[in-house]
Amino acid sequence: MNTLGEQLLFDILEISFTELSWFNKQVLQCYLELGSLKKVSNEMKIPITTIGKYVLDSKNEIKKNVNKLWKEQ
Repeated sequence: MNTLGEQLLFDILEISFTELSWFNKQVLQCYLELGSLKKVSNEMKIPITTIGKYVLDSKNEIKKNVNKLWKEQ
């Protein structure tokens, strides 16, 4: 069973994910499902370095938003 704090964190993560641009969401979702940059690169026909940049940017954006929203709670 989740505690109230865990539920709040999941809610904040969900909000942060939905605030990403549609392309960043697609790349990150694909990365989470496939599990590797190489698989995402092959699936999306985009260079692996570009995929890596989008995944890193998305993770950093989510972390920034989570920290901001968590401090507001």
